[in-house]
Amino acid sequence: MTASGTLEARTVNVGSLVGGRVTHVLVDEGSRVEAGQVLMTLETETIDRQIAEQRAVIESARSQYQKAVAGPRPEEIAKAQAIATNDEIDRGRFERLYRAGIVAKEQLDDATTKAKTSAEDLRIL
Repeated sequence: MTASGTLEARTVNVGSLVGGRVTHVLVDEGSRVEAGQVLMTLETETIDRQIAEQRAVIESARSQYQKAVAGPRPEEIAKAQAIATNDEIDRGRFERLYRAGIVAKEQLDDATTKAKTSAEDLRIL
């Protein structure tokens, strides 16, 4: 039995979901390939670096979360208490110096702001 007919070659354009430099071509142009077959490999240095950066971001967030859940350490509370106490002492001293006409109002305002800020920092711990 003899039959005649025509065959049409199927050519398919392929692309990549990610950009990058091709490091190895694993098939020749015009070769027959199967679905899912690896045709080339791409350089991974850039994506590897981005993955490492994102892992570092995740680890930092995890650490901050664990610190927040654990609450402030006793030494952090003691340090904030000491700062708030010293800033309040300084505010009182600047108030007396201002009343005596020795320092400017701006200096008293700065000391007052600093004392309020450190007291608030202690409160939110």
